[in-house]
Amino acid sequence: MKICLLSERLAPPLDEGFKNTAIHLKDALAAQHEVLGLTCFGQDIPEHDIINVPANRLLLSLPLWRAIARFAPEIVYYIPTASATLP
Repeated sequence: MKICLLSERLAPPLDEGFKNTAIHLKDALAAQHEVLGLTCFGQDIPEHDIINVPANRLLLSLPLWRAIARFAPEIVYYIPTASATLP
């Protein structure tokens, strides 16, 4: 299955709950599925295959949507940094 995992502000150090959740979930899913890990407002994390793409606060971004469309996932997991976000 092709899965896209998206979360904002993923960058070292991986010392916060949402960062650890996103990284561990991505790595666990990648053991059995093809997974694209994306972040906005963060950094590339090559050791976990996380790619940083530019976007605004509403996640409206051609580069973000192109990356997702090119990968053509069956599922998109979104892990927000806060519990109340517009997307």
